[in-house]
Amino acid sequence: MLDIVWPARMQRLVSGPVIDIAKNSEIWLDGGHNPAAGQVLSDTLRSLPPMKTYLICGMLNTKDISGYINNLKNVVDELIAISVPNEVSTFTALETSIIAKKLGIKSSKAQSLEDAASVVALYPKPSRIVICGSLYLAGFVLRKHA
Repeated sequence: MLDIVWPARMQRLVSGPVIDIAKNSEIWLDGGHNPAAGQVLSDTLRSLPPMKTYLICGMLNTKDISGYINNLKNVVDELIAISVPNEVSTFTALETSIIAKKLGIKSSKAQSLEDAASVVALYPKPSRIVICGSLYLAGFVLRKHA
């Protein structure tokens, strides 16, 4: 059997500013950004031990955000929407939050990744945070926060 590592595909983050903010939370990074990736993420989350799960989601407006998020609605407790940093073609945090709410997911918005992590840090532990929705967002996280 091959042991394959694919950065930003359910990559567990173990250090960096987000970890420092959301102490005692599991933090994962997934750059998937289409409905099939949303389904794989959903299946993966179902396979993990049960835990309150929060998405910090940012996505480009060229992607099928509804198809992606719809696959996750039964495995997450809340979606905190952010804009993809430094990307003109991002859905705004407000747009992402509205779409999530229309799909039946409890949702809020944050100004930044750090602000979103700070929100989850206030919630009861243990918790799982999945930063997701875009390879651009994943790249930002890996460059600045890992």
